[in-house]
Parts: sequence; structure tokens; C-alpha cells
Amino acid sequence: MSEPELYDLSGDAAEKHNVAEDHPEVVARLTEMAKTFDAGIEPVMKLPPAPRSVFFGILTNAPRDPEKVPQ
Repeated sequence: MSEPELYDLSGDAAEKHNVAEDHPEVVARLTEMAKTFDAGIEPVMKLPPAPRSVFFGILTNAPRDPEKVPQ
């Protein structure tokens, strides 16, 4: 697992200063919330892992000719 990242977006919108070490209680609370959320998700379909994002495939496999686009 990678190191947690936490940013104060009100003063650091560019996310340049990770404040996770300064707020371990917030990191712990958010991590627990994420684990609980993940545990409650049930997949709708079982799909093989995609090598790239779905949007990449849509953009690269889309017909270039407007007349070939399905209506």
C-alpha cells in the first residue's frame, strides 16, 4: 500500500503539501471509512481487469467517420 496523502484544499488547491503526518487521526478515520465502503460494494458484473481505462478504448476505437457512428 502506498503512503497516505492528505491535503488542505482550502489553502493548498494544487495539492503540493501532504499533511497526512500532521493529522494521523484524520488519515485513520478516512482509511476506516474507505475500507467499510469497499467492503459493502458488490460487483454487478465480473469483468477481467482492463489494461487501460474504458474511456481510452471508447476514444481510440470510436469510428472516425461521422457517417459510421451508430444512430
